[in-house]
Amino acid sequence: MRKAREIFDMALALINERDSSGAYHSDVEDFEKNAASMITLLNQRLLYLQCHITGRDISNTTWDRTITSLDDPLTLNDKILLHVMPYALASMLILEEDSQRSAYFYSLFKDAEEKVMREHKKGKRKSITNVY
Repeated sequence: MRKAREIFDMALALINERDSSGAYHSDVEDFEKNAASMITLLNQRLLYLQCHITGRDISNTTWDRTITSLDDPLTLNDKILLHVMPYALASMLILEEDSQRSAYFYSLFKDAEEKVMREHKKGKRKSITNVY
């Protein structure tokens, strides 16, 4: 099970908030203050994608778990956590600093989300009647 900190670290790497040795830059503490609530929002947002992957009905699914610490575990599918959520979190973290980079990461998030949706789209075979 992945922890919120892992997603946070990936988002920081995307927005270049780590130096070459892997240490955080000094302003990371500001990001860390709000990261847990941002991840909670993203969990709720990405629950639909989780239901799509697993085939569960979204109307019977609720998310009542709040992430209070970056050490809390995340229960979403690893594909969502590792390939979708970091882009969304990166976009949210730098929105006030650089709206253009934030928009870029948001577009990467939407692309990753669509890719996961396409990979798990289930088609149905059916006969087609020739009307001519």
